[in-house]
Amino acid sequence: MDDQPTRTRIVIERKKSKLPPHMGRIKNNPTKYRISCFLGTLFALTQAAFGRMMVSMEQSRTLEDLVRSIASCGRQHIIIKGSPDPDALASAWALALVGEGIGVSWLMYIEQPLSLSQNRALVRALGLRLHSIEAVKKMARKGDGYSIVDHPDSTVGSIPDWLPCVVHIDHHTPVAGLPPARFRSIDPDSGATATIIGACIFSGGMALKEEKRRLLASALLAGILTDTDHMRLAGQNDRRVMGLLSQYADDRLVRRISLPAMSAEILHEQEEAERHAVVYKGWMISGIGYIESSTRDTIAIVADRLLDTHREVEAVVVFAGIEDSSRGTLVLDASMRCRDADLDLERIIKSITHHGGARKHKGAFQIPLEFLRYCSDRKQLWSVLEDATVHALMMACDKHGKKGILATILAPLRRFFGRWKK
Repeated sequence: MDDQPTRTRIVIERKKSKLPPHMGRIKNNPTKYRISCFLGTLFALTQAAFGRMMVSMEQSRTLEDLVRSIASCGRQHIIIKGSPDPDALASAWALALVGEGIGVSWLMYIEQPLSLSQNRALVRALGLRLHSIEAVKKMARKGDGYSIVDHPDSTVGSIPDWLPCVVHIDHHTPVAGLPPARFRSIDPDSGATATIIGACIFSGGMALKEEKRRLLASALLAGILTDTDHMRLAGQNDRRVMGLLSQYADDRLVRRISLPAMSAEILHEQEEAERHAVVYKGWMISGIGYIESSTRDTIAIVADRLLDTHREVEAVVVFAGIEDSSRGTLVLDASMRCRDADLDLERIIKSITHHGGARKHKGAFQIPLEFLRYCSDRKQLWSVLEDATVHALMMACDKHGKKGILATILAPLRRFFGRWKK
């Protein structure tokens, strides 16, 4: 078996179809947020009627490569390094089903605890048993391999050195110096990892029982909808794969695990973020204090809502101190959102820390603060963390995000005439 990384591409053809007219007119208005989410879901579930999907021979070979790579190990350890959101969970389960189909058993691990009711609902629907990442060392044995989904870095520090990387599938900006993988597919043009693996499995003709096909299509579709902000950031690949998945998906399940639940806690954190926000050269930067790891994904939701609400800013960064009382850890976690697809969030994040990554419009970074958790004055500690983070982001804005005066003036004009044109 060749251990060299394999680059795969999505190759899909279909008859041309256009989005329904209402989809192009949806604006970043908070009062229409759930309506736009519902319309995005509805369109994804009905798009298959507008076009016939055809698969090239290259894509069939892609599925064969994936199957052959997983078959090379005795057991597959599937690791979710980032947030266990619908995209990561669905993609991980898809790899598990590929392994099951050829008799390869699997175990699934998470580095971060589940957050948000939608994520827990998906875990229940799929019947997943999730292990802590620390358990890999105890459970790994000779002949096994590990797989990474929905994360740009396939390096895992808490696993045995001899355990090989079997599969690495992701849609973020690639990073350098990755360990070899028997199957690697990284496509930053896809809005979700579920797009890549969904095209591979469903267009490649993988045999699945009807119930598992329904669950997998629903989970992958929810993953794409979640990561593309319900099609607002969807590309051509995403729309095509969503059309394919919608032929098998359960629309009620998709809505249940993809529509955002606006809890009182999220609204409270948004108010806190607005109250403590610092606006600097078109960037809104806000720290919301300490929050428990079980509500970690609140940061990303608040960042999305601030960008929707405050149309005068070009980018939003929301950060918090994430406390995990069960593990005794403290991490500075930040979510970044921007309107301009040309703003290189990956470069901005890497100028601050190597613990993070980005794609178009979205990014995040996490900085471990293990020793600082012993600080007895939590209020003073947060004051220091907030000051350091805000100034680090300001410096990154000056170095990588600064625009000329003309571009700054023209940005709101482009948005205004873009809305008028629609």
